[in-house]
Amino acid sequence: LAQCLNINTTDNTLKSNEALFTKYKLLPSFAPLLLEICVNQSNTYSPEIALNAAIQLKNFIWTNWKFTDDQAHNKTLVFNEEEEQIIIITPQDKAYIRNNILDAIIYAVDTENAKIVKQLNQCTKKILRYDYETIWKEAYVNKLLSCFNSNNNQKLIYAGIVLLHQVSKLFEFETEDK
Repeated sequence: LAQCLNINTTDNTLKSNEALFTKYKLLPSFAPLLLEICVNQSNTYSPEIALNAAIQLKNFIWTNWKFTDDQAHNKTLVFNEEEEQIIIITPQDKAYIRNNILDAIIYAVDTENAKIVKQLNQCTKKILRYDYETIWKEAYVNKLLSCFNSNNNQKLIYAGIVLLHQVSKLFEFETEDK
């Protein structure tokens, strides 16, 4: 998968990488693998590949997080069935992303990788929209509070502010009666 994310290739290789990447999207664990590549804790991948993985993860989550096993529900979410392919992210993959994306943001803040933080923030924004009230509230708030209780670690406090900003945007236009 990391090879497909390399944008510094020839035109022929780029086309074959795109075709292979399209096949990878259909496999389980695609999103968790992208998250691991973009975090790149072991420095296995180049910064360009890590950033491309973050961008692809954001695009994948923005397009597919809304889909579930309920096919009737999925059809109501698609505007043009001929153009949009429904890819259902498995519940296990969604749980993995929810359990690890906040730590990935904290790591990206700690390593001062603003471009990856920006992409992961967009992922978080979409996940919050669908999962905050039903699944993710307690874990999200606990991670947020742990950032603020970090004994003056400025990078963790900044990460907490980033996370707080995302959840505050979720309720930005809510009224009190909701």
